[in-house]
Amino acid sequence: MRLQHGDLILEAIECVPEGFKEIDLCEGFVVEKGEGMHTHVLENVKDCQMFVNEKGELVLKASDNANLNHEEHGVMKLDKKIYRKYIEQEYDAELDEQRNVID
Repeated sequence: MRLQHGDLILEAIECVPEGFKEIDLCEGFVVEKGEGMHTHVLENVKDCQMFVNEKGELVLKASDNANLNHEEHGVMKLDKKIYRKYIEQEYDAELDEQRNVID
């Protein structure tokens, strides 16, 4: 299962991968910053857990009440699953490079 919220992609995975350590999670946790003041914010974090590895990659263990909110994309309700966070990629043929989409 794969969810997309603007440039942010959450892919459901079976378990938290090795090498990820739990970090403190507070209400309004910024999952990803976009351009300007736009952010993907996690709401209703009670019973959720967030994990990070040494590369800064995030894994979210969401409760059944968790929501992802963004000023332009609105609110997305998350299922009670474990998600790995990715950023949508785009390819620039002129520069022959792949890069993160900035939303």
